Amino acid sequence: MTRHSSLVTSLAIAGLALCALNAPARAQDPVTQPASQEAVSKDPVTTIPSGLIRLSANQVEFYYDRFVIQADGNVNVALPGGVDVTGDAFSMDLRLHRFLVAGNVAISAGAQTLHGAAMSDFLNFHRVYFVPVTDQPDRWTYLD
Repeated sequence: MTRHSSLVTSLAIAGLALCALNAPARAQDPVTQPASQEAVSKDPVTTIPSGLIRLSANQVEFYYDRFVIQADGNVNVALPGGVDVTGDAFSMDLRLHRFLVAGNVAISAGAQTLHGAAMSDFLNFHRVYFVPVTDQPDRWTYLD
């Protein structure tokens, strides 16, 4: 198998795995939002995030035994709502519905661009963490 066909196979598997995120949950009761967003429940999250995430990179790998997608080199992640995230590396845990982009991260939305070291999105919780490159330790949290 050539490197090109291996990459195409990996991309196809990754695309199918990402499509599974949009599948409706079976045999589950509806989950209602808690009144307060401050408290984080320790119970497992049963909601499935919606929206399509498009991933491209020099190398994309899917680990079927761990349900993890990893990508390296010129990573580009297109998120719902017109947000693009670029970086050096990407990792997504499909079971926990969260991903991380690290290394020379740029987040672009419209005319705004933020540069930083890392960005992670916890899709179930609608919470994004961003580590900017500043002279002081810092972490920004975004809620949608």
